[in-house]
Amino acid sequence: MSKNGCDCPACGDKGKNNLFVHLIIAVTLVGLGSILQLADEWQLAGKAFITAGMLVGGFSTARKGFKALLRRQLDMNFLMVVAAVGAAILGEWIEAGIIVILFAAAEYLEELSLVRSQQATRALLKLAPREAFRFRDGLPVLTAVEDLAVGDRVLIKPGGMAPVDGTIIAGNSTLNCANITGESEPVDCRAGDKVMAGSINGAGALEVCVDSAPGDSTFDRILQLVEAAQRSKIPIQTFVEKFSRIYTPTVVIGAVLLAALPPLLFGGIWREWIYNALALMVIACPCSLILAAPVTLTAALTAAAKRGVLIKGGTRLERLTQVKAFAFDKTGTITEGNLTVDQVISLNGISPVEALALAAAVEAHSEHPIGRAIVAHCAANNIEYGSPTNFISFPGCGAAADVEDRRIFVGSHTLFEEHNLCDDNIHQTLEQVESSAQTTMLVGTQDYPLGVILISDRIRNGVTETLSDLRREGVEQVVLLTGDHHRTAQAIGSQINVQSIYSELLPAQKTERIINLKREFGAVAMVGDGVNDAPALAAADVGIALHGVGADAALETADIVLLNGRFERLPWLLRLARRTKGIIISNIALAITVKAMFLGLAAAGMSSLWLALLADEGAALMVIFNGLRVWKTK
Repeated sequence: MSKNGCDCPACGDKGKNNLFVHLIIAVTLVGLGSILQLADEWQLAGKAFITAGMLVGGFSTARKGFKALLRRQLDMNFLMVVAAVGAAILGEWIEAGIIVILFAAAEYLEELSLVRSQQATRALLKLAPREAFRFRDGLPVLTAVEDLAVGDRVLIKPGGMAPVDGTIIAGNSTLNCANITGESEPVDCRAGDKVMAGSINGAGALEVCVDSAPGDSTFDRILQLVEAAQRSKIPIQTFVEKFSRIYTPTVVIGAVLLAALPPLLFGGIWREWIYNALALMVIACPCSLILAAPVTLTAALTAAAKRGVLIKGGTRLERLTQVKAFAFDKTGTITEGNLTVDQVISLNGISPVEALALAAAVEAHSEHPIGRAIVAHCAANNIEYGSPTNFISFPGCGAAADVEDRRIFVGSHTLFEEHNLCDDNIHQTLEQVESSAQTTMLVGTQDYPLGVILISDRIRNGVTETLSDLRREGVEQVVLLTGDHHRTAQAIGSQINVQSIYSELLPAQKTERIINLKREFGAVAMVGDGVNDAPALAAADVGIALHGVGADAALETADIVLLNGRFERLPWLLRLARRTKGIIISNIALAITVKAMFLGLAAAGMSSLWLALLADEGAALMVIFNGLRVWKTK
């Protein structure tokens, strides 16, 4: 952040450059003044040069210190001002100048270091396109992105960048989303596919219908989430800041006592003990303690965003280190979510086509992936279906509607059992087919079943390896939660080698299962698509949604979002969380150790002002650079 409080790159660079210029001028003036101090006849001129250097290099520090004092706060800036002025009053002009220069240099290096931890967010900001080619009277016209509206048609030229979220209505190409989602390989796209703002077009021209208003695209929401996450604080960070507000005034009182008691009680020399008290205030500055957590957290959150993982604040990242059990939804999470109708088994004298048409009529009003798969299959095979009336949804089970003057039910075996729609014939059919990994959907009237629809969904690539990696990272339990029939769930579970399988679950039952897992393991992460699994995601200690698989609601539902369904990022995410926490703890330990050592030296009269400042700012810089190591998490 720049010194004027702005987060934009321009202000950050301006603040950094101003600090550097002031530092160079201060070093020059203090250096000349120190040389002049060595000659008796030029000492007055030397003091004038050093004073000028202190004013240039320490003006911003003094301003912030006195502003804090007006708010009845004693911060590190005020302590530096007291130390520098006190050294000058004691006649230690060269040391006073060195104090100001060292503090200004440390301030500049801290600003320089912090810029690096914000580079990923700045890179995202630079990606945001400002203009787009909007069709007007059949011709593409260059238009400001903020002037676009939902429903507009825009042209994305070869090599161009998508200005907004949209749906391709003409053209074939590839899309590169590496800078947004971390997806290394471009993906093929054609009419009907979705386009994410900020993605880069390949060799083909694309005509896209705008789906989101400017400022409300996935890209914009990613930026908002990253920025909000960077502003958030974890409990240990909040504690350190509260501690510093008590600690700093206590140190000032201790310094006053150190300056006064030895001369008053033991005949000590006033000048020496005032000098020791100033050194005590310098080394006691809480700078390194305050920086221990935020630098590391900012680096971790931006590193995750660069890899297509959005973490909604440091609290979620810290909570992830406590997770001992992972629960996974099946459809769209363990599997790809691209459902296809494989087979239709008709019953009671109805044809397979009729069974599909009745099911599609009911599911035409449903948003469930299975319902959409049935409707899509009918559309692809030119199977006509009627219009439903009196539609009703049974969450997690299916739906019912009136079609052609008959009440038609479409759903799971559980739904048909609850409504007494099953018979021996359908039980025998289910026993024959449910040993496979296919999902079964039943179709029937309120009097008897009409058929069984077999739907398949491929297991996501790398799932088995990812789950094995999670166990190697110390996860004690990997659980599969699904509304599918037990035999189907068992078939999927055996392929991916999960430890526990819970099937035929309604959304509320998934939530109950999460609560039970929390009682058993202490902390649980739930991974789902962010829509149907919303209650379970909310109940878990950490909710993780696969964005790009379910709906955009995943961005609002979960604590952590894996862009483009980057399932394989989960083990890395665990390592990032643990490394971040470990670095923060080591930073705090480092800051306390350095301070304790030099506080002891200052209290014993064995330290100097410039050495105390060098130790304090050195600790602050070590904390910053140590925190930035989280970028290297593999």
